[in-house]
Amino acid sequence: MPEYYIKTKSYELFPNKQMKAVFDRNCDYRRFCWNEALALWNDEYDIRQLMLDKEIKAELRKPKSQRKFTAEQEEMLASYPSPNWKAIRNKLVAEKEDWQFSYSAHLLQLAVQDLGKAWQNFFNKAQKDWGKPKFKSKRAPKQGFKSDQARIVNGKLVLEKPQGLKANWQPIKLSEKPFDYPTGTMSFYRVRDRYYVAIPYKIPKDRFEVKKKTGKATGVDIKVAHFNYEDVSFLIFLSL
Repeated sequence: MPEYYIKTKSYELFPNKQMKAVFDRNCDYRRFCWNEALALWNDEYDIRQLMLDKEIKAELRKPKSQRKFTAEQEEMLASYPSPNWKAIRNKLVAEKEDWQFSYSAHLLQLAVQDLGKAWQNFFNKAQKDWGKPKFKSKRAPKQGFKSDQARIVNGKLVLEKPQGLKANWQPIKLSEKPFDYPTGTMSFYRVRDRYYVAIPYKIPKDRFEVKKKTGKATGVDIKVAHFNYEDVSFLIFLSL
């Protein structure tokens, strides 16, 4: 069990002109990686469906413990495996063009990893209305990307700088002072030319104290972000 709780807080970002361009490029590249990965995933799935015969497909519909394949069928399954995010990522990395090396490699990996989660949610029916992953449009009002390398330095946010890039790299001001806790993978997004980040903080469990239930209810106005109650300080994390 992890020794911390995850608490996510959203901030508006105020990048300068140069870092806005970096932010926008990262959004475009994330969308490109997602769409390339989805196209490859669909192709490999279609080929697998075409090459596997009815008998193999019938066995695949059974629980894993009840499946039985002949040696020839096992060979076919090995030749046409189900797509997975790691295999798709490896193919995209192997086929990278020169221009892609001006971007962080983590942008591609996180995009493909999220695509894998989207397919998993679809097949597992995580929600009744969960549909197949779709291609992303540059016309969508919300664009974004993720980074597991971005960090907070002296109260400002610093994006990962691709290796070999000589451009001047500036920290980005946040709408509020960030917390002093370790962070996880950050989600960045742009809506109507405004920039935001959702930062998941890893807050040690020993910073929280479990109080006995009193049976009393406490109402909190939705605009309140911080309040004190019975000598305990609470933070209310609001999403945009």
